[in-house]
Amino acid sequence: MNGTDGGRGGGLTAAEARPERLREWLRGLPLAQPRRAATLLAERLDELGALALRPQDAIAALETLTPAVGELEGALREELRRIPGFPVGPTARTGLVAREALHACAAAAWARLLEALEDKGAARTRATAAVRVLDHAARWLLARYAHYQPPDPAAWRLLHRSFARLHGDAEAAARAAHDLEGVTLTPRAAYARALLLALANPYHLMLGEADTVYAWAAPLAGRLTLGGEDGWAAVDLTGEAGPVPVELLAGSAGTLRIDPEPVAAALRDRLGEILREHPPAAGRAMPLPVRRERDLLLRLLEAWGRRPRRHQQRAAVPGRLAIVAGLSNVHAVLTGGAPFAPAEQEARIARATRDLHLLRVLDEAEPHTPPPERRTFRAIDPAADVWQRVYETPEEPAAEIRPADESEPSIVESADVSAGGLAAEIRPGAPVRLLVGELLAYRGAEGDGWHVGTVRWMRQVADDGTLRIGIKRLDRSARAVAVRAVAGTGSGGVYQRALVVPDTDPLERPAALVTPAYIYDVGTVLLVQMESRIVYLRLTKALESTARFARYLYEPTRAPATLPPPPREPMRAV
Repeated sequence: MNGTDGGRGGGLTAAEARPERLREWLRGLPLAQPRRAATLLAERLDELGALALRPQDAIAALETLTPAVGELEGALREELRRIPGFPVGPTARTGLVAREALHACAAAAWARLLEALEDKGAARTRATAAVRVLDHAARWLLARYAHYQPPDPAAWRLLHRSFARLHGDAEAAARAAHDLEGVTLTPRAAYARALLLALANPYHLMLGEADTVYAWAAPLAGRLTLGGEDGWAAVDLTGEAGPVPVELLAGSAGTLRIDPEPVAAALRDRLGEILREHPPAAGRAMPLPVRRERDLLLRLLEAWGRRPRRHQQRAAVPGRLAIVAGLSNVHAVLTGGAPFAPAEQEARIARATRDLHLLRVLDEAEPHTPPPERRTFRAIDPAADVWQRVYETPEEPAAEIRPADESEPSIVESADVSAGGLAAEIRPGAPVRLLVGELLAYRGAEGDGWHVGTVRWMRQVADDGTLRIGIKRLDRSARAVAVRAVAGTGSGGVYQRALVVPDTDPLERPAALVTPAYIYDVGTVLLVQMESRIVYLRLTKALESTARFARYLYEPTRAPATLPPPPREPMRAV
């Protein structure tokens, strides 16, 4: 924040800070270019915070700018969801910088107001200022967590100081106020929500989930126990770091103990409701939004419900690593790039094995004849469309679309190894783009066998955008297969690529089945096409579910009496 002298700061005058003048300024903000608009708005908030205004004038000015802050926050959040993977390029990084600056400057401006209101003004006004400081500082952290960056110590320092200030203002601390998005919170709940975000293992969350967790944490924040004698976590209110195991702060005068167990109990209650409303034995598919909620609840329960522990020691083993990302690409390297034509292969297997049941289904299936192509208009080239040119903005897109086929291995640097996986570093400019929850095949650059794993976490470790990723090994081998659902969730759909992990005969040795995400569920019966035979497996338990793949236990079963024919639709990469 800039200094102040004579009612002027950073080029903004007190007259220009009046609501009507600010509304006029907002009308010229380029909202169609959210990164540019957010940068300009952050600068205006910085200037506003540096002005020596009367508290009532400062409140009026900040409230005038608040709707624009919320609108740009939403636009930048949507840009994040379109990122195809990390590390990101310079264009996408500007979105992070703009989102972070927006909340850093808003938090600082509200913090200055809160200081001016100390022991003055109505308790309701002090509560509003406190909630806004805490909310914007938490969103400052959120912007960095969402991009897998370490938190800014200044954000934690502001959160701790603002919360500690309320210890001497019990009247304001008990009052509720609205945050940026209109959620009603007390200052204590606003602070607790930031702690819950940090305790959610943000570097283990999938793309966009940090924003979801922050929203979910609002109604749960009141359950977080602060200052009691129980709980495995704590913060130092005189420091500038987030929650850590309580033993690390032994002897610190500013220690505030945190117990997430009441929050974990609420998650368990919600999971129980989901299972009662959608029992696996009912034979009905669980709606996709509910399945996503269930999966995130399970991971949050793991984070909030118990103290994090490392069970396996890591050893530094520098070297080069070849990796391939995505189920389709992993399938391709395991098959040596063989064409994926499962419908035709199913017919060949049925004839070769004299599977009368399957042959009858194939014979009864009507041949697929594509409808004749009819064109009643000529497609318009967007580059030649005058209306496209009129409405397009000069701002670059946040990210380029990731190609569907990236089966050529990328070389990255391994950092350390443990019994359960390894860590690797990916530098800017590397051809691979990864997401938490992505499926990987990896091996030593010298050409060892392919191992199968998943990106468990990622974190930026250098200002140039270098990422360190944690790879959880699923197994040292896998078998590529093709599957289609013949009963249960996903029945009647197209063939999908899948893996049997480890590489084994699924009828002779227990294994897991890796499939695309959200297509199947527990209870689904899959026709599994191997090299020269077909088997049927019923999914019995979900071991892991991410936005990129799912991993199930299964049991062998018989073909259903009514067997849908293989579809003829073209396949899409997963």
